[in-house]
This record gives sequence, C-alpha cells and structure tokens, in this order.
Amino acid sequence: EPALVINLLRLTNSVGVGARARITSVRHAISVLGRRQLQRWLQLLLFSRGADVDLSRNPLLQLAALRGRFMELLVERLHPGQKELGDPAFITGLMSVVPAALGMSMTDVLAQIAVGSDVRLALARKEGALGQLFALVERYDENDIPGTQALLGAYGGAGTPGMLGEVLAESLAWVQQLGMDAE
Repeated sequence: EPALVINLLRLTNSVGVGARARITSVRHAISVLGRRQLQRWLQLLLFSRGADVDLSRNPLLQLAALRGRFMELLVERLHPGQKELGDPAFITGLMSVVPAALGMSMTDVLAQIAVGSDVRLALARKEGALGQLFALVERYDENDIPGTQALLGAYGGAGTPGMLGEVLAESLAWVQQLGMDAE
C-alpha cells in the first residue's frame, strides 16, 4: 500500500521520532519506530478506514487515540502487575469510539470484528478489569464526579482524581505528539 509506506516514512522521519539519519526503507522505519509504536500507528490508521488521515484535524480520530492511550496508562497505574493488559486496554479505548464513527451500535460493531474476549466483555458489558477501566473512563469523560469516585474506590490509594488528571495530561501530550509527527 503506497500511502501506508509514505505515511510510515513521514512518521519515522519526523522530529518527534528522533532518528539521527534519514529513514529511507520500510525495514529501517520499523526498526527505528519499534514494534509497539508501529502497532499503535497501524491501529489508528485502520480505525480511520482508509480515509486521508490527518490526526491534527480529525477530532474523532484524536478521541480514539486519546481513549486508547488513556486506557493503556490506566492499566500501568492501576494494574501495575498486569502488563499484558496494556495492548487490550489500548484497543478497548480505541474501539470505544467506533460506534460513533460508523453510526452503529456497539453490539453491531462487535458482531463484525474479531477482538479478544476481554476487550469484547469490556465494550459490550463493561465487565472484567478492562470493563471496569472503561466504565471509569466513561464516567470521567461525562464529568460524573460521584460515579468516577465510586469506581476509583475499587483501586484504593492508587485511584485518585489527581492520578486521573495526570494520566489525562500524559495522554493528551501523546496525542498531540502523534498529530505533530503526522504532519
């Protein structure tokens, strides 16, 4: 896919990636970017459904990236011993915006895609560790302070409104950097 290669080379040659030499091949781009960052970037591109991706001008894509990163960072803070939840958390956050993007219900979206059972339970019923985090993100997004505090209570001292603010700020900075890297 030529557009994919062009975007990959643009991304890896951006200032934010910090490569010392100009990236001229896909193999070099992947080695510089790293598997995990490449996976995040590809997930966002897939989410955009082949549209002309301009993260800096697409609020829905920004929200999807923000939700994904927010969920991923919440796993690091609230489930530090469960690093394997990071990738599914990112996908859960990203997928949480798909119904709005496609004008479909979450049930219909989940009927058409293959995701892990933990992601499916989180998105469909807000069950499991990811479901609890997803419910927390939704309450926080809706500025539901009592609901947010009630859900934070399950995490003891690790779950505080201040921690949510820090994670949000870190997530916003990450999304902003993605937007700059894509230019």
